[in-house]
Amino acid sequence: HNPATNGAYNDTTKVVDEIFPGGKYSKTFTSYLDGIAKVAQSSKDAQGNLIPIIFRPLHENNGNWFWWGATHASKAEYIELYRYIVNYLRDVKGVHNLLYAYSPGGTFNGDPADYLATYPGDDYVDVLGYDYYDSTSAGSDSSTWISTAVKDMAMIGNLAQNSGKVSAFTEFGQTNGRKITETANANPEFFSQLAQAIAKGAPKTAYMMAWAN
Repeated sequence: HNPATNGAYNDTTKVVDEIFPGGKYSKTFTSYLDGIAKVAQSSKDAQGNLIPIIFRPLHENNGNWFWWGATHASKAEYIELYRYIVNYLRDVKGVHNLLYAYSPGGTFNGDPADYLATYPGDDYVDVLGYDYYDSTSAGSDSSTWISTAVKDMAMIGNLAQNSGKVSAFTEFGQTNGRKITETANANPEFFSQLAQAIAKGAPKTAYMMAWAN
């Protein structure tokens, strides 16, 4: 939720500069993090071992649809906020079973500098992620979108390998009238085509997470 209003994640009331320690909404925000810490520390298997969880905070920050997005927080503020979240959970709350995923939204045209523009740093990230939706017009071929996704995932995979991280397609799906329904799917081979293209062109990709579909 937006700590200033308790509105949903897409309530873009400006708040980022007021949630750091000493800020007007700092206690509200840390209460959110305390809840996350509680969930992480209570997530154990039958033998009592902590279960690793991929935690993807502040995703798609280069868009403007979330309160932490590009038009509501500067690049420096975003990096500071991401680092604050990690430091608080890891060093203050003692949470050590979270893997932190960085996942701006596509596309980047294979440009690593663009992708890393708001990167918090290797000490704060475990998974290099990427969110990208197929918004091709309904009835059109998705091959161009798939090629773009593979190009970016190949770039991210190389970055991950060079920095000892995991690369992943952290969120994808189809929009613009192409969403799967109970009665029809414009292209029933879409997921297979995408998976095969990534396996061939971006083989360092660890996993893919569908969202809207």
